[in-house]
This record gives sequence, C-alpha cells and structure tokens, in this order.
Amino acid sequence: MNYLKIAVMTVLLLTSLVALGSGKQLSTWLGETPAEASTGADLAEVEAVFKELEFDPANSFHQIRKQRIEHYLDLARNYDDSDWDYSRDEALQRAQNIMNHHDRKESGIYASL
Repeated sequence: MNYLKIAVMTVLLLTSLVALGSGKQLSTWLGETPAEASTGADLAEVEAVFKELEFDPANSFHQIRKQRIEHYLDLARNYDDSDWDYSRDEALQRAQNIMNHHDRKESGIYASL
C-alpha cells in the first residue's frame, strides 16, 4: 500500500514540475493571450525614441549615455530572441531610464543649483 502512495505522489510531483516548467505552453493551453506581442512592440518603440535623441559627439557624457543605451537595447534584442521576457523588460527599462535622464538634462527640466 505504501508503494502505491509513493508512486501516485511521484507522478503528481513530476506532472506539476512539468506544468510549472512549461508555463508558456500551459498558458496557451488555458487560452491566455501571450504578452509577447505588446512587449515586442515596446522594443521597437524604445528604439524609435532612441533614434530621435540627439547626442553631441564632443560631449563625453553624451557618448557614454549613448553607449549604455545601445548596450541595453542590444541586450533586450538578445533576450527577446531567447524569449527571456523578464530580462528583456528589465533591459528596456534601464535604456528608457537613461533616455529620460538624457532628455531631462538637455531640456533643462532639472533644477540648477
């Protein structure tokens, strides 16, 4: 009788591990819409905003910001290709934060002391 309980528990445990491991496939089985369509568009939107920004080649701070933004956008593209949604969103958020900072510094929104 104990062997039967152990076998049933093992099957249940393995089934739950497989279901948790394949969360993406499980969500499509349940009829949930994947969020990839909206986040993929976010990558394109962030890249479009990046292309509109102006960076002064003589200003070293501008060049460092530009390199960091390019780095995070490259990471986001790689994560998007690998379907690592959380990491992609984090890289996009970092790139957006740097772009917001650059925009505020250049527009004079920050108060000068």
